[in-house]
Amino acid sequence: RLADVEKTLEVAKERVSRRLAYRVKELLTSLPPGVECINRIVVSGGGAYVFRKALEESLNADTDMPDDPVFANAIGFYKIASELFGKQYE
Repeated sequence: RLADVEKTLEVAKERVSRRLAYRVKELLTSLPPGVECINRIVVSGGGAYVFRKALEESLNADTDMPDDPVFANAIGFYKIASELFGKQYE
């Protein structure tokens, strides 16, 4: 039974990774001509540990992952809010 669960999870991971990779490729190809601002892909959020390798394979590209990918988005939004509103909460 554990093997069945592992196989199901692997299939689901591959499907989601392909969809994510397709969407990333779609977004990158929709940039206006001459825009070359994308020079690396950062994988963050709760799915970073699960999808990173599969995304690298699907995109045929290396990715970066923050030290704490689960909280990376929250930390980034905190920094932006601190800059915008001039306050820092500890």
